[in-house]
Amino acid sequence: MKPISLIIRDTQKAIVEAINGSQLPPSILEQIIAPIHAQIAQAAQAEIAQAEKEYSEEGQKDASCY
Repeated sequence: MKPISLIIRDTQKAIVEAINGSQLPPSILEQIIAPIHAQIAQAAQAEIAQAEKEYSEEGQKDASCY
């Protein structure tokens, strides 16, 4: 599997290339990117909440083994 640092670099590069390739002005790009950013932030929060729930449930399982 590719290291996360390389995945991040490649993803950033692809996003920058797509933005530059669009040749749209920043005011239009902001209208495109802002809702995408909001969706990503919402998905990240949901991911954290799910991880906390799973971690908490695992802790309860481990405690019940004793």
